[in-house]
Amino acid sequence: MIVREEPYGKRVILFPGEYCVTDRKVRISTLLGSCVSACLYDPVNRVVGMNHFLLSNKRYTRDMPMVISEAGRYGIHAMELTINGMLGLGALKKYLKAKVCGGSSSSVMRESRDSFHCVGEVNCRFI
Repeated sequence: MIVREEPYGKRVILFPGEYCVTDRKVRISTLLGSCVSACLYDPVNRVVGMNHFLLSNKRYTRDMPMVISEAGRYGIHAMELTINGMLGLGALKKYLKAKVCGGSSSSVMRESRDSFHCVGEVNCRFI
């Protein structure tokens, strides 16, 4: 995660496997392909969260290099980390709103040779 002071305020840039929760004014951004980012917001308590996960769960990691920690790598964990972090800052589940991005399709990464479900499609089904 990179945190930058920019002319228009603080900006947090997330990399795969990372997440950010805050109750302060900040811009959170990332770059996605087949990965997915869930952006959550509690408008009542003014708490936001965003994650960037590579895969829906560990099942789809065959032949993938271990380049980041296990913590936020999988959607199943990234969502839990983000929501729990937001709850810790005072957000309430009943107020959470979400927007999701990413999940593009690519023939570069396949689940297996005899399956046509690409990573992006699996991530979209999960989210």
